[in-house]
Amino acid sequence: MSLVVGAPPLRRPNIELLLEPGSGAELGLLISALSAVARPSAPHHELHVDARLLSSPTAPEAGTAHRDHNVPFAVLVRSAAELDHPLCASATVLLVRGDDELLAAAGARGVALPTLPVDTDRVVPVPPHVRAAMQGRYGLPSPLVIGIGRPGSPALDDAQVATAARLASVVDAVGPAAAIAMALGAPVVTDTHTARLLGAVHDVHVVIAEGAESAAAAASLADDTLRCARLGRAGRLLVEERHDPARTARELVRRLGLTPISAWPAAVGVRVGSRLRELGTPSDHPIERQLSDRLGDLDVPIRSGGL
Repeated sequence: MSLVVGAPPLRRPNIELLLEPGSGAELGLLISALSAVARPSAPHHELHVDARLLSSPTAPEAGTAHRDHNVPFAVLVRSAAELDHPLCASATVLLVRGDDELLAAAGARGVALPTLPVDTDRVVPVPPHVRAAMQGRYGLPSPLVIGIGRPGSPALDDAQVATAARLASVVDAVGPAAAIAMALGAPVVTDTHTARLLGAVHDVHVVIAEGAESAAAAASLADDTLRCARLGRAGRLLVEERHDPARTARELVRRLGLTPISAWPAAVGVRVGSRLRELGTPSDHPIERQLSDRLGDLDVPIRSGGL
């Protein structure tokens, strides 16, 4: 089937990874998420390169990205000093790991890299009435405040954090546990440092309280059901928008001008329609109706021209 001008290539877009040793832990979840919409790969001379991702402005072979003007690239920046690197001036996307101030400095090319990543597709938020029902079922006090990562709180793994956050009326937590609890729709009390990592605002997404003050703040919040519901919704939305690697991956692919795998069915419909027109096939021909029925199962309309 011939290609049509204006229609994207029907292959997985290849993103060449130019990474420094040790950067896998920092970018691992994003690269895993990218594999759902593109093809992240190590440098290979036989592969066509659609875009590049650099772990820093000084990553190995970074000069290749700077010289190859036909290939868009994204570069991870962690500080204002890296943002001032000459390579960043020609980057298509600036992947920012840092606070809102650094993201604002990156301007329109900036995309936030989640600092406390959560796969929200796998984390279903729990409404307040369901929390209350589970508390009653298991004989737990209601409202229930659970502290995680605070002084005197028991050490919990991620699975235990998720279980606690599903049950609690309010979660008093710092670090990654706060992000998990917010993704589950729990109202969260946290410290200034965690709030800054999350990009959370006091009494908009979370309640900020330091040290010994957090327990009293959490107890007070638990008695205000309307405030709990408001913070739970806002916290979940913040995690979806700022801390889901899958969302970041989709945004990165879009900013790099690539066609993600999710757009392939529409591209197939374009090619089928265009090829049938090239062959002079009438729009009411039985072959078109049969193809339309088959592609209709995939919700793909047959049409001509570009996307």
